[in-house]
Amino acid sequence: MASKTGLKNKTVIQAAASQNAVHHARWKLAGVLIVALFGFALYINTYPNGYVMDDVFVTAQNEVVKKGLKGIPEILKTPYIVIDGVSFDYRPCVKINYAIEYELFGENAHISHLIQALLYGLCCAALFLLLSMLLPQYNLLLPLSATLLFAAHPIHT
Repeated sequence: MASKTGLKNKTVIQAAASQNAVHHARWKLAGVLIVALFGFALYINTYPNGYVMDDVFVTAQNEVVKKGLKGIPEILKTPYIVIDGVSFDYRPCVKINYAIEYELFGENAHISHLIQALLYGLCCAALFLLLSMLLPQYNLLLPLSATLLFAAHPIHT
């Protein structure tokens, strides 16, 4: 009789643990959606705008980017911007992104801004998941708060 009671208690404990895991997974999914939508919402207001600042040098006036996918090998070997013979930075991922956009959509600042807003939302979601994995002993509000603060921080503008 004692072994049946022990088995029943073990089953109840396992069921409760399973229920907690499902509950935690739902809150984590909600957190991912919240931060992704928040990050996207912060930057979707750029959609109606044209290219600004260094975008013009990297897109509209950049012959390598205008080659589309065929320009990627050259992008990997060139600086981010060259103005009056002066080179600035090395950021191949940004230029590759613009080259892919150019290949698919031509020179379209609206699509570029939409893609950037989507990528920023995904970046925020990835940060939330990373913080959730690194801080499992804390409530999900900690990684959620940290990610929302990261997303809204003005250094990203």
